[in-house]
Amino acid sequence: MSDESPDVTEIPEKVRAEGTMSILPVHAAPNTGKNSLVVKRGPGRPRKVERMPTTSDLEYHALMTEEKMRFTETDPLVRAIEGNCDTMTLLHRVKLDIAREQSAIHFQRIESEKRGVDTGQLSSRRIDALERLAKIELKIREADRDSINLGSEKMQKIFALWVEVMREVAQEVLPSEFMDLFFSKFSTAMEDWEDKAQNVLR
Repeated sequence: MSDESPDVTEIPEKVRAEGTMSILPVHAAPNTGKNSLVVKRGPGRPRKVERMPTTSDLEYHALMTEEKMRFTETDPLVRAIEGNCDTMTLLHRVKLDIAREQSAIHFQRIESEKRGVDTGQLSSRRIDALERLAKIELKIREADRDSINLGSEKMQKIFALWVEVMREVAQEVLPSEFMDLFFSKFSTAMEDWEDKAQNVLR
């Protein structure tokens, strides 16, 4: 009878080809009663012998490796870095992830206190996470001084002022029949101007 369970998900051939599933059988030493095999061990504490992984163990770890790869590829922070996002977006993403981790540690500490378990290590980990949050917040403020938020209300007001000044100048130098044509062309050219400007600033 095969050792493999019919319920186990099939492992891709690529994983098998890489030797992930390879395992050699180990036969038990025979014991005939007369000439039984005796293993003498030396003095001192016996060495710990790890059991060999079974086929099920290897299947499980191979599937877990695939699941870990899928999880990593869909992680928002990983995707943000792969997408070459701007510094501010990346810092806010890192800040959010650290905030979630410290919250999880806080919850774990509260639950441990209910059971009377020592929480010193958990408190230290949370303090470390909060310290990292504070440093990232400072980095964000430093970066914000040198950055331009094109979608902000202030920037939109500045853009509207530029357009109004341009209209006043155009009324002085252009014939009235060209005014509508000029601003129609200008409006088309300035569609998605925030994205175009952002590309220039990178």
